[in-house]
Amino acid sequence: MASPMDLSVTIFNETGGDQEFIVYQQNVTTNVKNYLTAAWEYEYLTNGGAQWDFVVPFEIEVSGIENALSIGTKTTNLMVANYNDQFALSESTVAPVSAFKISNIGSGAGQNTISILNTVAAGPRWAVVNKNGQPLFTSLVAPNQSVNFAVMPTLYVALASNIQKGDLFQSVNLTQSWAFAYEGFTSLQITATQNSTTQEITLTGVLGK
Repeated sequence: MASPMDLSVTIFNETGGDQEFIVYQQNVTTNVKNYLTAAWEYEYLTNGGAQWDFVVPFEIEVSGIENALSIGTKTTNLMVANYNDQFALSESTVAPVSAFKISNIGSGAGQNTISILNTVAAGPRWAVVNKNGQPLFTSLVAPNQSVNFAVMPTLYVALASNIQKGDLFQSVNLTQSWAFAYEGFTSLQITATQNSTTQEITLTGVLGK
């Protein structure tokens, strides 16, 4: 069940054909480089009015990953984050096991953002913003540098047959996506339809308190 600040979402497929949907959110700050969006959720909906129900949590989590583009790479613990929190990625090389972790180092990030500092001298690491334990987006951070994140209160839905849940991508490369701003609302119903003449697919949304 969604909390009062979570967003309950239902997507209806009324296109008359099978469709693959991905859901994602984005960062709104300007100092983030080498930035990749993640397919936070994915669902294959058959035709005939199939629907998909899920909840977008208000709560944000942060973590780190050694190499976001490599399978089996080291990852840190997850930590719940509030805006203005500051975090640090660190790594101990003391034998027998190296420990790669993220720690809360206080408040003061400012401007309603979440700051993640990379203190690993060995090289760049990826800072990751998550919801429900699943990546939303990530950015490469050089040693002794930090990035500031903020999650836009907008849900993006795209038709993407070549992207699966958890995949990283650049959202500008998507050919079909729709944005639904939901600040101040707790529910969103999205209906996908297709024009029988042009075959164009359209997504429309209805927000609720």
